[in-house]
Amino acid sequence: MAYIYNLLNVKSHNKLTDHIEIHFLELPKFTLKDMRKIRASEAWIAYFSGKYSKEELEEIAMTTPAIKEAVEFEDTFLQNKIERRAYEQREKAIRDYYSYMNAFKEEGLQQGIQQGLQKGRQEEKIKNAINFLKLGVDIETVARGVNLSINEVEQLKNKLNI
Repeated sequence: MAYIYNLLNVKSHNKLTDHIEIHFLELPKFTLKDMRKIRASEAWIAYFSGKYSKEELEEIAMTTPAIKEAVEFEDTFLQNKIERRAYEQREKAIRDYYSYMNAFKEEGLQQGIQQGLQKGRQEEKIKNAINFLKLGVDIETVARGVNLSINEVEQLKNKLNI
């Protein structure tokens, strides 16, 4: 069974282009009738389905040169332990890279959140200090009340000309 989808505008229902289609194939439901009379697309479906024996795939490969090349490469690859190990190491390196990047991204996000919270607390202290200074509260009391240094409160008072 195959399902074919096109890209379209949801509001106008106009197709975006005739040049793109997305095909979903149910490989388990795929069966070949005559292996000597198949199209290239059917040959690839058979190759990727995993349902056919080595002999059947070789028969399919005889009708499609690209499949023959893929089968030969697969055989060579599976027999060459050094090449297979190098491939596995490359795949592991890629997985590790993405794992590390995700961990660093998460760590950076947490750092950013903490910095934002600290900045917000500092801004709140300054805002409260300004309000107290406007009410005429003395500098020492304001400094103790909002947990700022006396010097910081004096600078605020001078900056605001209070």
